[in-house]
Amino acid sequence: MEGIIFIGIQASGKSTFYKNRFFNTYVRISLDLLNTRNKEY
Repeated sequence: MEGIIFIGIQASGKSTFYKNRFFNTYVRISLDLLNTRNKEY
């Protein structure tokens, strides 16, 4: 199993980079998508 971690300030292009490079091969886990820390964990 492998993972990729994107770290950066807001609006720095992390989501766009993910969509352009990894959308078809990796699952995205994000607090923005899940809305709560419990779901994120």
